[in-house]
Amino acid sequence: MLKVLDNHIDDRIRSALVHSDEYESLKTPNVSTDKDGNVIQEGYYFWKMSEFNQPSNSIEKTLHAIWKDMIDPSEYAQGGIEYWAIKMNGESSGIWHLDLIEQEQQQGYEPGDKTIVYYPWVQCDGGFLELMINENSPSKGEMYNMLRAMDSNKLERIQPITNRAVFFNSNRIHRMSKMYSGTREMLASTVWKKIPLTFNQKA
Repeated sequence: MLKVLDNHIDDRIRSALVHSDEYESLKTPNVSTDKDGNVIQEGYYFWKMSEFNQPSNSIEKTLHAIWKDMIDPSEYAQGGIEYWAIKMNGESSGIWHLDLIEQEQQQGYEPGDKTIVYYPWVQCDGGFLELMINENSPSKGEMYNMLRAMDSNKLERIQPITNRAVFFNSNRIHRMSKMYSGTREMLASTVWKKIPLTFNQKA
C-alpha cells in the first residue's frame, strides 16, 4: 500500500508549523553522521492517541491534519503517534531502514503500523524517498539480505515536494536517496496500536 498525497494539509497549518519554535527545535538538534557520511537521526517523540482531538501546539496540529483522514483513531486508542523531524541542507544521503522500535526486554523488533513522510518545506535537487517492495516485516538480518539482492529498477521513488505526504505500511524498507543541493525538511510519523516499550519507559 502506497499513497502519494499532494497539497495534503491546509497551507495555513503548514505555514504555522514551519515558522514555529516547536518545529525549529524538533528538526535542528540530534542529527549526526557516521564515518561513511550517512545521517544518524535521534530524537523521537510520542503523542498519545487519547489526546488526538486536543492538539496543543503547532506540531500536534500538523500531525492531526496529516492523519485525521487517513486512519480511524479508535483503532489506535491504546497507542498513538511516534514522530520525528529532520532538516537536510546541501549534499547528504540516508540509510535503508524500517520504522520500528527495538524491544529491550525481549529479542527482536516491534514494527509500527502505518507511516507518513510529510514535507513541510522542500527546495532541493535529489533527496527522493525510495521504498523497496516488500510485504512482510523482515528482521534486520533479512533486511540486509534483501538489500544485497536488491534490483534498483524495482524501487518505488517519490520526489519530495512541499506539502506532499507519502503514506505506506511501516514494514516497508526505505531511505532518502542522495540529495545534491538545497533544503529538504521532513516531518515523519508512525501510528502504533499500543505504546511501544521505549516510550512507556519514558513515561
